[in-house]
Amino acid sequence: MNDLLDIRDAIEAAKEKYFKDNPTTKIQDNFLKEIKKSEQEILRKVLGFDQNVWGNRTWKLDHCNGRAGNSPIGDRLSHIAEKAVKEWEQTELQLVLTQGMKKSMQKRVNDLIERKINSSLNSYIEKEIDLMIQDSVNGKMKQFDEVIKEMMK
Repeated sequence: MNDLLDIRDAIEAAKEKYFKDNPTTKIQDNFLKEIKKSEQEILRKVLGFDQNVWGNRTWKLDHCNGRAGNSPIGDRLSHIAEKAVKEWEQTELQLVLTQGMKKSMQKRVNDLIERKINSSLNSYIEKEIDLMIQDSVNGKMKQFDEVIKEMMK
């Protein structure tokens, strides 16, 4: 039990030291410097695009965007970065969508529509098949009942 308390205390001390050594303004300044270096790339990634690094480096929608897994420190850094991004977007935001990005967005929309149609169609077909089977079984049961009645006479 004491080991767990010691670990918790060590984590808390490390967190306090980190934020003492890295005040919010320092974190925001560092973040702003980084986004200035590659603001178009960052903006595209924040909006859910990813770059194909293996091929011709084209931009496409990232279907895995929005993964979870932040830590308390990550949440704090994210909150600080969010403030910096809001400040930045009010003064300097200019997104340039490439033709490839537009095509990727349209392809994603078309894929989603096709999946939804297929899903709805499959559900409809399954319900119709269930009804046909039920009607068939009910019909066979009536025929069986009639044969039994005839035999009992």
